[in-house]
Amino acid sequence: MVTEPKPYWVVGTRIAPDHLGDKPLEYPKPSNGRRLRPPNREKIDKMLFNPRRRLEAHVIDALDVMRIEWAAVKGRWFAPRQLSTQGKEYLQLGSGNDHINGFLNSCYFLNKKAEAWVDIRFPLPFPDNCWRGIYAHHVVEHISYVDASQLFAECWRTLQPGGIFRMVVPDLEVFIKLFMKFDAKDRSEIFSLYPKTIMNDLDVLTPLEMIDYVFRDNKFNRHCSAWDWETAKTRLMKAGFSRVVRQEVNVSRDARLAGHDKPHWSKFSLYVEAQRERVGGFAEADIPLA
Repeated sequence: MVTEPKPYWVVGTRIAPDHLGDKPLEYPKPSNGRRLRPPNREKIDKMLFNPRRRLEAHVIDALDVMRIEWAAVKGRWFAPRQLSTQGKEYLQLGSGNDHINGFLNSCYFLNKKAEAWVDIRFPLPFPDNCWRGIYAHHVVEHISYVDASQLFAECWRTLQPGGIFRMVVPDLEVFIKLFMKFDAKDRSEIFSLYPKTIMNDLDVLTPLEMIDYVFRDNKFNRHCSAWDWETAKTRLMKAGFSRVVRQEVNVSRDARLAGHDKPHWSKFSLYVEAQRERVGGFAEADIPLA
């Protein structure tokens, strides 16, 4: 007589008998007394080595947030209060896998490829007046307006007089203009803003859902703030920058900050540069007065 196996736990997931087949499993024993592999051991292996396959999406999202936040807390606890510039004059925030030669490429604490670990929601761990330029490509939208305002003030503090902070973010104005068009065909152009490699994996059916995805529901890598030219300029000037200009893709007042943008993201991106005033005032070649 076969006894129905009891539920058990594998990597935090409760596995009931019906998860393993329609009938309770029976494990025959060979002559040497050793138990054979279960008939569907492959399913158990998937749970052991890829537990995310058995977890609900909401649980995975929560665990991802906790994992990132816990890494950030530990990183801030054990990291020195001030990091070395490593002899570099330019800083990249949120480098990901896109390192720029000659820059100090910084990113969040779980990125093992980063040259420096920096949580941009907190004061930058660098001395005053140490950078000639700071570059942030599609980074600022991942933090709130409050955190962004503090980041802008920190960029102003750590930039040398005359230094430039360049940021690239999704441009809400581009999406709103398409959303407000009357003709349905014109409105549908909003789906062509993102590269096809991204759109192929998205489940967005209307222009509103597209806007919601871009400016909020970006999976676990969510966006926490929306930006247009007016908002970016206002926040940067409030942080201390008196010269702010709207730029084009891969165009910069500083040649070292030019050429690093992703051209295939230019249709939906806003390019902004803010310059810290030089001692004695701005020069003719500087960013024009906003």
